[in-house]
Amino acid sequence: MNLSVRAASPDDVPEIVRINIDSWRAAYSGLISDRYLQELDRTAREHTWRQRLAGDPTMPTFVALGGEQVIGYCAVSAPSRDEDAPPDVAEIAAIYIDPRHWRAGAGAALMEAALRWIRDQGSWTMVTLWVLAENDRAQQFYRRFGFAPDGARHHLLDLRADEIRMSLAL
Repeated sequence: MNLSVRAASPDDVPEIVRINIDSWRAAYSGLISDRYLQELDRTAREHTWRQRLAGDPTMPTFVALGGEQVIGYCAVSAPSRDEDAPPDVAEIAAIYIDPRHWRAGAGAALMEAALRWIRDQGSWTMVTLWVLAENDRAQQFYRRFGFAPDGARHHLLDLRADEIRMSLAL
């Protein structure tokens, strides 16, 4: 597969939302409520993504392309959205791949692009991300890049699941 990464544009919103919903349903089945997964709202997510891609330079989003098709995305938040984060901490806010393209290298390409962007800014000392505590596959992926649990944990009431935070010192 001819794989490339570029900055997301507003034209990518429908594919980003499709990937978000499809990957949530595939990755989180059995980890969170099936009813919640079936009720994911495409319209609300499209609105959120259109706002996000409206041009905030502190929140870049990258898309992975398999040929010309968007097959994944990664969103950065710099600074981190966490209330307890020091001002020099960035965050991988989301990274999702179309389940039909899992294990094809898109996730690694997106993570590398996001970490390169964060490092190139020169002002971040750490990167964090949140992952479902029971999502072993995702945690293994993040560990490949040097992320490790930092002890922070919270419960998502609407999902009836726990998340852990993982961190990477830069």
